[in-house]
Amino acid sequence: MRFSFPIRRMIVALFALTIATPATAEVTESSSNGFTIALSEPSQRSDAELWQRMQHPENWWSSAHSWSGDAANMSVEMRAGGCWCERVGDGVVVHGRILRIDADRAILLDAPLGPLNDAAVTTRLSWRIDNQRVVWRYQVFGALPMPAAELAPLVEAVLAEQLRRLTGPDS
Repeated sequence: MRFSFPIRRMIVALFALTIATPATAEVTESSSNGFTIALSEPSQRSDAELWQRMQHPENWWSSAHSWSGDAANMSVEMRAGGCWCERVGDGVVVHGRILRIDADRAILLDAPLGPLNDAAVTTRLSWRIDNQRVVWRYQVFGALPMPAAELAPLVEAVLAEQLRRLTGPDS
């Protein structure tokens, strides 16, 4: 089975998202071959509750930004080398691999999300919990599928939406 994540469809959806929702993130670096995004969102949830939620993207990731169309197909194996995976039909998409876990506080992943999954890129996605605040940092460098100046704001908007869903009271 060949997985396809049509870039054109994703770009249209991401563009609509950037218009519809204000970003809580910032593109902190951008060059011809990469970008860095910093995100931070406070929460009314306790640090322990945020840590538990972060381990279950099937409960807070948007189905609109999944390969299968249903975030319930996502899971994370909480161990070094563990897979942030999504079942798609009879196959699997790897969204990321855990490089490091600092128990109850932080996770570092290699995570080529969305259309970056098909690109020759190096990524680092860090998730950290600090005093009822979740802080994410996403770095992407390599052969990007479109110019970084265009891609970074789209990725920023998607990640900001997911972070709000993780930290918010209703998702």
